[in-house]
Amino acid sequence: MTRRHNDMTTETDATTPAKHIDLAPSVLIEMALSRGEGVLSDTGALRVETGQRTGRSPADRFVVREVTSEDAIDWGSVNK
Repeated sequence: MTRRHNDMTTETDATTPAKHIDLAPSVLIEMALSRGEGVLSDTGALRVETGQRTGRSPADRFVVREVTSEDAIDWGSVNK
């Protein structure tokens, strides 16, 4: 199966989803709009609603302990 999107052609078979590599931002925006994944704002930016609990949790943040910054960080439960 050949899928064409603007100037991009992707070869796939019936069971393999298309792979898109290095697409321009304008193409990605057009694809999102065509799938109903967002709308353009009044400034032309893509606006999407991601739903509940899609942000990163502060508990999932880690600081790399290295010689150049080790003494400047207060290591503990927050900075791990």
